[in-house]
Amino acid sequence: MYFDSYNYVVSTYDVTGYEDQIKLLRRGICLDTAPLFILVVGHYDKIKNTKFVEQFESKDGGKPYNRSDYFYLLAFLNSLGLGKYHLFITPQILTEFVQHLWKIINDKQHFKQILEYSFKPKLYIKEVPINCSDCINEIGDISVKILLDNHKSVISIITDDYPFYQIFDKKYDFLTIYYNDVRTGTLTLGRKNIPEKLLKEPPPLVS
Repeated sequence: MYFDSYNYVVSTYDVTGYEDQIKLLRRGICLDTAPLFILVVGHYDKIKNTKFVEQFESKDGGKPYNRSDYFYLLAFLNSLGLGKYHLFITPQILTEFVQHLWKIINDKQHFKQILEYSFKPKLYIKEVPINCSDCINEIGDISVKILLDNHKSVISIITDDYPFYQIFDKKYDFLTIYYNDVRTGTLTLGRKNIPEKLLKEPPPLVS
């Protein structure tokens, strides 16, 4: 299943015609590595006025990310009801995130602070363990499939990986959000047309 996030955003997040899909999205969304990086590092960039998110390369070879991507993704998730449901990651995706983070930010102080600011207060992202007794060399894409199989309440993902997005849409029939559609739609909509209420950060998860 494919969520047409481009037209959803261009219509200023009008839920008309998307009601059934949004109900599924509100059960929880699994974040792939790039959206996780955008949310976590973008949050830090906002607090510290840094530009680390700009150093993360888009997996599909599209336009380089910038600080605005954090607000684009935040507004999109808020429009779906972020704060009323959880975002999920797998341990493998967290590992990939940390590897990317260290390659980009080898300053120990920033590296440590990014992790503390985001995961110590449990930002609004929940790590979910997966059963992987059958896997020897687990990778992020497979871990998402296992997560979605084991946790039936989580049946949607957001990714910037084009082949990955197509596989989960067409082969596994999970509700899939292609992040490039979100950012392209937001650029078409225009930053000034994003409702301000969608740019507020939700409270951290309760421990």
